[in-house]
Amino acid sequence: MTKTKDITSLELAHATRISHGLKTRKAVIDSLRSATQPVTIGEVQQYLEKKRGMKRHSTYIRNILIAAESEGLAFSREETEAEQLARGGSRRLSILFWAGGRKMPVRTSKEAYAGIVSKPLSDIVSNNKKKKAKKTVRPGKALIPQTDKVNFLVQNKSFSIPRSESLETFELKIRVAELESQLSAIKNLLS
Repeated sequence: MTKTKDITSLELAHATRISHGLKTRKAVIDSLRSATQPVTIGEVQQYLEKKRGMKRHSTYIRNILIAAESEGLAFSREETEAEQLARGGSRRLSILFWAGGRKMPVRTSKEAYAGIVSKPLSDIVSNNKKKKAKKTVRPGKALIPQTDKVNFLVQNKSFSIPRSESLETFELKIRVAELESQLSAIKNLLS
């Protein structure tokens, strides 16, 4: 009888992480090989997401591509201005990666993968901007923050702060007055 070592949960998690890393590495290198032209890291990221269903961060993909280049599986160079215009790229020149042979062809169109068109940086940035939530007025809630009310009153000089009071004391008095009015509204509703 041979004794088998029990695998701990930590060792199992480590083995799973290595397995996923190898699958991602293979997918990245396969994506380079399936490209018809040299591609940027962002295009590899789009390909993995759309064709393989793998969402990976661009830094992770870049590290895989750099490691593949050091092993001789991929090649890279900085794109020219003509290639940048053909790709419809960003404001600065990108690094192009290629795995189809030692001689990198010139980039001539936006479409490096069948059915995937390179997105300009302006489209990606505008899609990532967060939308601001609309403010709604709820009963008993003020739409304008307290400090904005005080600043408005002070700037318009429709209400003067007594010289003996500090601004903080004045703000507290305004807040107390608002709370008292809310309390009286609640009392009216209950009676």
